[in-house]
Parts: sequence; C-alpha cells; structure tokens
Amino acid sequence: MREGRWTTVTESGFVHERSGLDAIREQLPDSDPWRAWSNFTFTANSGHVREVDLLVVALGGVFLIELKNWYGSVTSENRTWVQTTREGHRRAHGNPLHLANKKAKELAGLLRNELKQHGKRVWVGEAVCFTDDALCIRLPAHDLNGVHTITELVEMLKRPPRDERHRITAVESREIKSALERVSAVLPQRLAVATVAARLADFEGARAVLAEPARFHLVPSA
Repeated sequence: MREGRWTTVTESGFVHERSGLDAIREQLPDSDPWRAWSNFTFTANSGHVREVDLLVVALGGVFLIELKNWYGSVTSENRTWVQTTREGHRRAHGNPLHLANKKAKELAGLLRNELKQHGKRVWVGEAVCFTDDALCIRLPAHDLNGVHTITELVEMLKRPPRDERHRITAVESREIKSALERVSAVLPQRLAVATVAARLADFEGARAVLAEPARFHLVPSA
C-alpha cells in the first residue's frame, strides 16, 4: 500500500514495531476502499487520550489493531496472559484485546457523530496482532478470538464482510477518512500545517479553521 493511502502519522521509535507495520503494509491492497493509519491518537468522549497502533479501512469494515512484539511463548493463567521470554523470564499481561475493544468502541462513537449527517453508521472491530512469527502461542481457544499473526491478520482483513451492512464502499472510505481527520490526530505534522495554511488562504476557509475546536497533544521534550 502506497503512501497517501497508508498514512504514517508518527514514525515509531522501535525497530520491531516499524518492521511489523511494514510487513502488514506490504500485503494490503493499494486500491479503494482500502486505507490505513499508523501510530496516532484520539481523545475519547471520556477525555482519555487513546493511542492507536494501526487502523485499517477494509472491505468488511474498519479495524483497530494492537501490535504486540512479544517473543518466547505466551500462555493464559487465571485469565492473565503470561509471556515467557527466551531467557526464561515471566511477564504478566492483561488481555490486550480488552483495551483494543474499548478503544474501538470509543472511536466508533466519535466517527458516528461525524457521519450521522450522511446517514451513515460505521462499525469498528478490534484485533491483536503478534508481529514475531516465532512466538509460541499457547492460549486457550476462547482467548484466540481476534488474536492473529501477521499472515492471519492480513487474511482476516481481506475477507468479504459477513454482514453486508458493514461493507465499505469507495465513497464511504473517503467519508471515514475525512471524519477521522476531524476527530483525531491523523495528519502528519507537515501535512497538517500545509492544510491549515491552504485553508487560511481564503476568508471562508479561515473562518472555518478558527471556528474548529483545538486539540492539543503534548509531546515531552527530549
């Protein structure tokens, strides 16, 4: 998927995360209605700032994806996921699908508010993707729903919708893109600055920009 259809909002500082994103990107179609955004934030109606690893608009809907570069093995003990590293260290994790589900519902609510003037409803699904193919996954069956390797994730995204109400058309994809730009920080900074400058070039555009609520995302200084 080429730049423009795939938007890298913030470049990841982690090599393993960039590698996982690149591996997914290489396998996604470069045609409508497909779009993707990596590493961005949005502010939920609760006021919480949520981080998103990857959001993909596919044929069958919109999917919020949490990437996990775990290595070694992962099992479930008393509803807690336990990663055992190759060195034998054990690390306890909550089921990441629960937080992904919460983020997906919050983002879907924001998008619906933006799209209701078009009479559209948008469904946002959630998924967890393990980016290390060597990870030994020993989770029980009930914990595997929505959990994928990179190959499995791409196969899932490419499936036609089980419910035709969730099918995304080219027009709907563009509407979702516009709505997402209004409710989250998905424009790379250089593009955001250029967009505002262009809109300020005319009076009506300037008035529209100045009337929009400001969203600030503070970045700690190095």
